[in-house]
Amino acid sequence: MSKITTRFYFKLQVACFFAASVMCAQSHAAEVVNGHKVAAQVQAKAAYVKPGAPVRLMSPAEFTLEEGDALPLEVELSTQPLGETVVKLSSQSGLLLAGQTQYSSQGKSRIVMPLSVTAEAAALGYVHIWVEHTGVSGQKTTRALAIALDSRPKLLPLQYKAKVAKPYVEMQATEVIR
Repeated sequence: MSKITTRFYFKLQVACFFAASVMCAQSHAAEVVNGHKVAAQVQAKAAYVKPGAPVRLMSPAEFTLEEGDALPLEVELSTQPLGETVVKLSSQSGLLLAGQTQYSSQGKSRIVMPLSVTAEAAALGYVHIWVEHTGVSGQKTTRALAIALDSRPKLLPLQYKAKVAKPYVEMQATEVIR
């Protein structure tokens, strides 16, 4: 073979190698993108599980009461029956809790804690619920929940007038045709 033919074959081999490399890279990129799409679709269909203890607040999370009034309250939690669940309640200043503020259960899927909450001041306060769950394998998980109690007066005096933003600026314009 002559030098020209050998050079031509060499250039043809290099061009084929680069074309094959580009096609392989594009194929791999398409597989990766499709793989991510499939994984995203599988994750979208799966129910989202919050990290932490497997506990949900089943009772309402917001209440209103008058200052000085006592509100009978039943805190209801839904939990996983396997393992031990320890619940502790605390309140902010301005709220007085009466009743069982610590509870421990094992093998129950529903926890009900009767309480009485008294608003000592006109404010927005929270009853904090701290839950620690120990699974069958010994793994401990925690979760913090809260119940809002609003004892502020309904008619608060307006100190500042609220300004409403205009959605657009209206400008005076005139058109002159000559």
